[in-house]
Amino acid sequence: MGLTEREIAPVHEDEPTAAHEPAFDSLPRDTHWGWIILLAVILCIAGGVRLLMTPLQEAAQHDIGFTDLQIATLQGGANGLPAVLGAIPLGLAIDHLNRARTLLVLGLMWAIGAIMTVYAHDFTTLFVARALIALGVGGAFAVALSMIADLCPPGKRGRATMVAGIGVLAGPALAFAGGGALFGYFKLHGWALFPDMVPWRLAALVFAGLGTAILIPVLLLPEPQRHETEQRGASIMAALRGLVTRWRFLTALWIGATAGGMAEGAAGMWAAPILTRNYGLQPNEFGGWMGGMILIAGLVGSILGGFAVDWGNKSKRRGGLMIGAIVATAIAIPATAYPIMPTVPGFGIMLGIMMTACTAMQVTAVAAVTLVVPNEERGMCLQITSIVGTVIGMGFVPLITLLGPVIFGDDKHLPQTLVIIGVVSGVIGLCGYVAAMLVAPRSWKHA
Repeated sequence: MGLTEREIAPVHEDEPTAAHEPAFDSLPRDTHWGWIILLAVILCIAGGVRLLMTPLQEAAQHDIGFTDLQIATLQGGANGLPAVLGAIPLGLAIDHLNRARTLLVLGLMWAIGAIMTVYAHDFTTLFVARALIALGVGGAFAVALSMIADLCPPGKRGRATMVAGIGVLAGPALAFAGGGALFGYFKLHGWALFPDMVPWRLAALVFAGLGTAILIPVLLLPEPQRHETEQRGASIMAALRGLVTRWRFLTALWIGATAGGMAEGAAGMWAAPILTRNYGLQPNEFGGWMGGMILIAGLVGSILGGFAVDWGNKSKRRGGLMIGAIVATAIAIPATAYPIMPTVPGFGIMLGIMMTACTAMQVTAVAAVTLVVPNEERGMCLQITSIVGTVIGMGFVPLITLLGPVIFGDDKHLPQTLVIIGVVSGVIGLCGYVAAMLVAPRSWKHA
């Protein structure tokens, strides 16, 4: 149990009459930090399962014989397609069904996909496996955010989202550090139980076990009572109309979050190959420090973003909630030069700065949705955000990076291509967050 804080409910300027003002709960409620932390741990393990192929993709590519285009499709299309096909149904499930049981179903998806990854020997099988993992893990993030929003009052929403953000960012850290260490160990010693498996498959097998074991605490999760609802038992069309009334703020927010996250998405997919191709490092040589850097960036970025959200939410400045995202995006833009740094330490420092800023930015954007959008519309809104962000950030970025040969005339300029993507998308994201600040609700009522 955490401290009790009174509800804070947004006033939606796009809703002209008092009849449309949300009838949010006004009674104090506690912050259930225990359940929030458990959800963060679940997101961490699930994220590790999803991102494991990133540090291991060069080894898998040589083992199975994939091209860069096929790798880009696995890392991008296999993540984007499930987001498009499953986002709206999942959003409706989050808003209207038992979220704890929904999370269990999603967990079964990522567990099956992880096991399929271990035994995949062709492109199609691996694509289906990664798609299952993407759908399960991506959906779990939206479910967890919806549950966390009901496990704390709005005044603690930024810090609660910060804890979830730490769990999300710890997942890639686990994938890089754990995956790299396992790859190095199995490369030297193998595994007597599976003598014919190559090292990257053995590492994937361990992570498949973790992804399956974490389903046990998922069974213990309760379904939180829903708070901050405009209408009890609201229909699907009513929820969609509610989102339309906030279209100016949400559109600007989506532009900022999507464009601002493109550089981070590109880094997540191509940082490891660049370290191997341009700096001559193997997964066991960079996995440890990359994992530590990602974890530190996630912790610092989540903390800064969480407190910036709560500070902005209490400020009297219109759109003060978005100040943290604006500052973080401005810091991230020059840090996108990490791929062209002349040394590995320079690469790591610049990448760490960029990931810290991107994390703070994402915490702000997600918390803004949970504060501005009422409960029965929140899942749908988060899933629309997922569609836009995943399709563009994780679907198109890998393919865009393959345009390097077209731009530069050869295939040796991936780092320069990533810098161009980072700067351009960063500027667009900055404009989106500034616009969101200008059209944000004018005030929040303190009940």
